[in-house]
Amino acid sequence: MRKGSDLAPFFFIYTMKKLVLIALLFSTVVSFAQHSISVSVSGFLNSDGDVLVYLYKEGQKLKLDEAKFKTLSSSIQKGKTTVVFQNIPKGQYAVLVLHDEDLNGKLKMYFFGPPKEGIGTSNNPKGHPKFEEASFEVKEDVTLAIEMNYLFR
Repeated sequence: MRKGSDLAPFFFIYTMKKLVLIALLFSTVVSFAQHSISVSVSGFLNSDGDVLVYLYKEGQKLKLDEAKFKTLSSSIQKGKTTVVFQNIPKGQYAVLVLHDEDLNGKLKMYFFGPPKEGIGTSNNPKGHPKFEEASFEVKEDVTLAIEMNYLFR
């Protein structure tokens, strides 16, 4: 039969193995950390229809007819709305917002080109920005404030 002092190396090795396993599990969880992007949008001219909020990741074009990374929709309350994208990995992203007043899922245009419905983008640049102008980095939870723009209204 072993004495208590004979078991000391066994318990030391057993404890060290547990600590290494815990450290590996913790580092895996930390390396796959996911974040949220909270998008508050204001400046709606009315509460008609819905708001479509599109999230694009680096390498995608900031266009409504292009593929999006994620999409959320919301209603408008007192000229404002907020949506939250969950489980977003670190990286570069941009947001495009459409006030879909007629609920057709598309941007309604005037016959001579400009949009009839409101649009907005992250960083609030003027005109129709490229991804780089509207992009922001996610390395922790992010909060954005976007102001809607309506042309000819």
